[in-house]
Amino acid sequence: MNHVLSIISIKQITHDVRQIRLKKPEGYSFIPGHATDVSINLPDWKDEKRPFTFTSLNEDPYLEFTITTVR
Repeated sequence: MNHVLSIISIKQITHDVRQIRLKKPEGYSFIPGHATDVSINLPDWKDEKRPFTFTSLNEDPYLEFTITTVR
């Protein structure tokens, strides 16, 4: 199932780590420690999916991912 989500916030944690919070779809749940595929909703990026591990809890009103931005 695909969802288009809104960004709530992007927080720079360290020079190479970001925390991204997204609006959680109603009724959405996940298994802690599992990952989901994420892509950007733009024509050139929609098919470029990447796996991200949830760092939020099911009880949280948002979905959170903490990612390393090493280049």
